[in-house]
Amino acid sequence: MEENTIYPAEYIDSYTYKTNQNYHFKVIMRHDKATKKDGALRPLYIRRTLGAKVIFDSLQLKLLPGQWDEDKQQVKKNHPEYLELNKMILERLLQARSGMFKLDTKVLIDDPSFIQSDHTAAINAAVEKALAEERMKHQNLLHSYNAVLKKNAELERKLLKLSKEQEVETSPLFTEFADIYLKRLKNPGTHKANSSAVSMFRDFIKDNLPLHQITPMIIKAYEQHIADNNQSSTVHRKIKVIKAIFNEAERMDAIKTNPFKKYKMPAFKSAKMEILTDEQLATLENLQMKEGMTKWYHLQAYLFSCSCGLRISDVCSLTWKKVEGNRLDVVTHKTTTPLNFDLPPAAVRILDKLRKPDAKETDYVFPFLPNNKELTPKERMLETSRENALVNKNLHIFSEQLGLPFRLRFHSSRAYFATNSLKKGMSINILSKLLGHASVRQTEAYLRWDSASLSKEVSRIYG
Repeated sequence: MEENTIYPAEYIDSYTYKTNQNYHFKVIMRHDKATKKDGALRPLYIRRTLGAKVIFDSLQLKLLPGQWDEDKQQVKKNHPEYLELNKMILERLLQARSGMFKLDTKVLIDDPSFIQSDHTAAINAAVEKALAEERMKHQNLLHSYNAVLKKNAELERKLLKLSKEQEVETSPLFTEFADIYLKRLKNPGTHKANSSAVSMFRDFIKDNLPLHQITPMIIKAYEQHIADNNQSSTVHRKIKVIKAIFNEAERMDAIKTNPFKKYKMPAFKSAKMEILTDEQLATLENLQMKEGMTKWYHLQAYLFSCSCGLRISDVCSLTWKKVEGNRLDVVTHKTTTPLNFDLPPAAVRILDKLRKPDAKETDYVFPFLPNNKELTPKERMLETSRENALVNKNLHIFSEQLGLPFRLRFHSSRAYFATNSLKKGMSINILSKLLGHASVRQTEAYLRWDSASLSKEVSRIYG
């Protein structure tokens, strides 16, 4: 009671209220402060709120969005220095809180109603008490961080000692080795896809690092970076290119340790491909339109692929020279697989509609590429890509006209051919060859078995 008489409780209460109710601290990641130079990195700030006033203090720290836990207010374990950074953030928060306490004390002391020295002493005591509580609150956590950091420091000293005892590792720069790898790719489409993946990875790492300095942690961070705006199949495909480069470097003894040995590739989830039923295909065949129009040719190309399984690149490049009677003799563009087989009756009927009396052997069956111009592989790839986009656009229109519950794409014609061939008894190994696949596993991705098909197949084999 005597203490309360000397140091009025309302003064202490006023200070406590201002401290606990008006002051708020939070570490936030500011996406609005990112620059092009930072790439995917984002800066962290301490946000101090005093009533309606907000102050931001930079922590001089930049992280990837996937490395910061907003709810737990700490750096995630996927950052190689998460312990050190979390300790630093805690210490900076304590400093910020201490600074706000002192500011609050100054405001109270400057108030004419708090001129008496006794009042000043009471407020100073409250400040020290609040600071002590803050320190106690984080003491155990900081102690835990220090203990782990000490163990890490001992481990680093041991690793440093080992590295000095061993020969210093050197390796080619990633960009230089990747360029060598890309030059060996002869297929224009494959080269374009691989170049895109290399460019994305190079932009992410920024510095042109030697191969041996690219760790599993860096690859994992890259995976998280591109996963934000891409499907799982795209993420898998992009990282698969980088893995192939490191496997090649390992094969050529350009690196001692392949980081992909300790990195788990992201799961590949193939997008569900909708396949036409026989009834839907018949409706599509009877779609009325004027012969000779671009849409008509696109429809015939799709139906042709449904009956023989050719890719759009091989359909565009097909000349009359490669059609010997009712037999097809081609080498696929993507996998350079030689194919020589009798065409099904449906494909032959389409060719009969397309064949003109004055057609030359060098003329294209489908008028998608210019007849009188010799195209380079790159020009052929660009023309085919453009035509594929137009075909898919018109197939979408056909889907809407027929009221199909999904959008048709040219590649679904190969899926129809695969499923239909298997239902009619073709072995999956033969089908894999006809589709130009490198392995049967690729062919299995096209399959969609329903319970009726399975029952029919069991009855056919076992009676």
